[in-house]
Order: sequence, then structure tokens, then C-alpha cells
Amino acid sequence: MLRGYGHGRVLLSLAMAVAVAGCDGALYDFWGTKREEATNLLLRVENGDSMAYTKLSALAGASALKGDPLAAAQLGYVHHRGLGGHQIDLVAAKAAYDKARGVVREADYNAGLIELKAGNFEAAIERFGIAAGREKRDGMTRAMVQMAMIYEAGKAGAPMSASLAAEWYEYASDRGDLFAKTKFAMILLLGKGRAKDIPRGLNLMEQAALFGNREARVAMSAIYANPQIAGVDANRELAGRWLVVAAEGSEQLTRMANDYVAALSPAEQHAVSSAVKLFQAGHRTIVEPDDYQSPLRVEKVGG
Repeated sequence: MLRGYGHGRVLLSLAMAVAVAGCDGALYDFWGTKREEATNLLLRVENGDSMAYTKLSALAGASALKGDPLAAAQLGYVHHRGLGGHQIDLVAAKAAYDKARGVVREADYNAGLIELKAGNFEAAIERFGIAAGREKRDGMTRAMVQMAMIYEAGKAGAPMSASLAAEWYEYASDRGDLFAKTKFAMILLLGKGRAKDIPRGLNLMEQAALFGNREARVAMSAIYANPQIAGVDANRELAGRWLVVAAEGSEQLTRMANDYVAALSPAEQHAVSSAVKLFQAGHRTIVEPDDYQSPLRVEKVGG
């Protein structure tokens, strides 16, 4: 009985091996082997390993149907950035990214950058839209920002739509992007592409300013220095506070802030100095916006 049971287990194992031979991708991916291998190969390519490049190319496959999307995305990144001694080749990068279309969002985002640079705005919108999560809007925040910027620009053949720009900035703002929050706040304050909503616009602008967006801090200073928004009164002290905290790390803004504060009364200067010290003790320093024009490295792909 035991011997028969053992023989049966061997046959079962063989049968399973044959059965999964045709679905290697699913099993391979289940254990994370493909993901780890593609990522490790990229690291080796960066260090100039030509064999790793050959292996990565083989994993990427000749077509999207036969290759590994993650390996294709990594291969595209190699050509996009010119890693490991390879020349930057945007045609090869785009071809590799196309094999990962709709599977690896970084690949779609990077392909969008290539299309954008080439002036293929409709194609860029399509790829950024995929990376952003399409109708669900559950994808990459920076892809949403790219969509907004394209619609906002409306030049060089790009479709111009203030309402669509506002829509995409709002999506990215809701997900915490400070640049998008600042842009959407200004849209609400000016009523460009969306009906004016001054209380919400001011609230969003202040949020972005508190969390370190320089542009938002400059905007808050301007709002109080020369108010043109209904319900906002001039306040030189508040304008000075925001300009000083906006100037961190910027020589030009520091000179402007110093000149502005110097023109205040001694009492206002003291109030600004005290308020700035308190602010800096409890709030974030300047957070520079992401470089939305740089291709994204694929570290891993979520399940």
C-alpha cells in the first residue's frame, strides 16, 4: 500500500509538472521569480553586465504575447536612460514599453513621456490615461498631473481644455500631490475651468503651503499683500510671514522677503519674526515638486 501510494504521488507530481508547463508565466509570477529576476537583471545591466542585458532582452520576448511585461518594462528603462553603457534609444525604449502596455503602469507612464517629447499628444494622453487608471482613476498620481498639464497647455497641437485640466488636477490633488493641490486651488480661486469656490480654493492653497509647496506659499503671500479675492483683506504681516517661509533655499525670494519685511513697521517686523520661528518649528520645510519629466524606474509590480 505504501509503495503504491508513493508511486501514485510520483505520477501525480509528473502530471502536475506537465500541466503547468503551458502556464509557466502564472506559476513563475506566483512565486515572484520573474519579478525578482527582471529587477536583478536591471541592476546587473546598470553595472555593465552584457550577459544580463541579453537575458533581460530574452525575457522581454519578441512580442507582448510571449514575453514578460516586467522584463520588457525594465528593458525599456535601460534604453530610455541609456544604462550600462547603452546609448539612449527612445525608439527601442518605446518598443519595449509597448510590450508592457496596460500591465506595468510605469511602462505606460514612460511611454507617455516619449510620446509627449515627440509631440504625439493624443498618444501621450492615451498612455498617461492608462497609467492613471483610466475611468477608475486609481492609478499613478503623476500620470494624472501629466494629463492635467497637457490639457492646460493646449499648445503645439495638444487639445486645450480648462475643464479637463481642472478635473485631472482635482484627482491628483485629492491623492495628496502638492503641485496639483496648488494648481487646483488657483483654478478654484480664479474660476478657470471650474466655477469659483473661494473658501475651498483658499483652504487647498493653505494646505499645500503648510505641507511645503513653495508656489503655494508665494501665492498665499500675494493673496494677503495685494488681495483681489472677495472676502480677503490686506494683511502685510501675514504676507510677510508667507513670503519668508517661501524663501527658504531661494536667494531671489530671500532678497524679496528681506525687502518686503524691511518696509514693515517695527511692530510688524517683530510679529513676522516670531510667527516664522513658530511656523518653522511645527511645519515642513520646502518640498520641491516631483520631476514629472523623468522616466520612472520599475522596482516592483504589485499583485
